[in-house]
Amino acid sequence: GKRRCTDILFLLLLIGAWTAMTGVGLAATGVIESEYIQKGDPRRLVNGMDYHGNLCGVTNYVIPSGEDTIELPKAYPMPSGFSVCVKSCPTETNYDLYTCEYEVQHGIDNLFGASDL
Repeated sequence: GKRRCTDILFLLLLIGAWTAMTGVGLAATGVIESEYIQKGDPRRLVNGMDYHGNLCGVTNYVIPSGEDTIELPKAYPMPSGFSVCVKSCPTETNYDLYTCEYEVQHGIDNLFGASDL
């Protein structure tokens, strides 16, 4: 039988797709300037974000209690669907602690004492 290579077209398509995606990735990280693709922030993939749009542990934002979100590395999800930045997540021994939106939490802390989160 006649044997011949049938995967040349597929190989060319694969190389073209790989080159295009590499170009998009380099433009998205800002290595290549592009007016069509806005530079992204890869830290958004690994850091949580609060309901104000601040990256926990990254963004310099002072919440009403006086703490800076740079010092609050964890994102704590609330039942409302929002997240707030906290120092640490609850454990099995303190699962009954609660936290609220920054402004509400600050008012509660002033009435009843500071929160451990």
